[in-house]
Amino acid sequence: MHQNASLTMWLLANYSTVLQQEKGSTVYLDNFTHECIISSHVAYLTLRVLNQSKELTYVNSTLTFWDGNARCGTQYGSLPRSSWKLVGGEYTSSFNTLNMTRLMVVNDSSSGTRSTTGYPYGEWPFWLSSNDLKQKYTLVLFRLIDSGANGWGVNREADIIPVNLSESAPSPYSFQGTEVNQQDQIYVSKGMLPIEWVYHNVPAEVAAYYVPFWMGANAHCCASPPGARYVSSNMELNPGTVWSNLTVRYKSWSWEPGLFTQHSLQPIATPNGTGLYNTTIMWPGIAYSNTSYPTAGFPELDNASYSRTSGILLYANIQGGWVAIPTPILRAFGILLYSSGGHTKISLVSYDD
Repeated sequence: MHQNASLTMWLLANYSTVLQQEKGSTVYLDNFTHECIISSHVAYLTLRVLNQSKELTYVNSTLTFWDGNARCGTQYGSLPRSSWKLVGGEYTSSFNTLNMTRLMVVNDSSSGTRSTTGYPYGEWPFWLSSNDLKQKYTLVLFRLIDSGANGWGVNREADIIPVNLSESAPSPYSFQGTEVNQQDQIYVSKGMLPIEWVYHNVPAEVAAYYVPFWMGANAHCCASPPGARYVSSNMELNPGTVWSNLTVRYKSWSWEPGLFTQHSLQPIATPNGTGLYNTTIMWPGIAYSNTSYPTAGFPELDNASYSRTSGILLYANIQGGWVAIPTPILRAFGILLYSSGGHTKISLVSYDD
């Protein structure tokens, strides 16, 4: 990304968020005096490259809220510029526009993102790194979830975008009077990663029936076609995919295809009845900042597109507003809770290089 480059993305509509003020290493949980609630009709994100040095890019990130209102606690530091009134122990404001800016540091090789003081923000998902653009396949860390129950028995998970750089978009994309044709886009048609399952001690006739059925049912579910094999009475589904064999050593996180393993009894139904079989399920994951996160890819992602020349994210269609904001923005602005409901599209609306 060139110095002085600037891009603006339409982020969310009918947007409501809770931002929390951090002081040093202390986060004030459940204490509104250190929080700010902003509701707006539209939110834009403007990213401006300030300077570059030794593979580091300094980016000013500005959230612009349009046509809304805000309520901030009395201890929320650095109130955004607006007309504030102190009402009932909190600051309130109605605004046409409200801007909040944070400075972030992006590593050009790994896309690792941090604050100017070194606090880790995750991976920068708004443009592919120079190393990403050299690959046939890559993974982009979009969001880290550090709380909430899930099927892995841990209170964290990661949303990962699987990118096949040979895939082109089905249609052109236009912004600011510029059209990016299909071949000049790197298209992501599926967010779900294939998960490897191994059914143990399965009779050959059961595997012969179930494998074609399973292949057909999962033909369009994931970021790569389904695969299966029958070896030594074990029925293996999705063995050795391009994603499980992927190497992304240049990232700020490490890829661990067999991070979490589950063992359980799983049913297989055939015309002759249903049997229960010992099953091993191998979930991939990542290790980031000394913490492990399992992942299924990005199931809520319908599709996304990057520019093949600049690597810039052109758009991403995501089911539900609550998953639409990537971790660098969440952490930099202290966003705790956000909602827009329904379907969300992040889209590039302007770019100046």
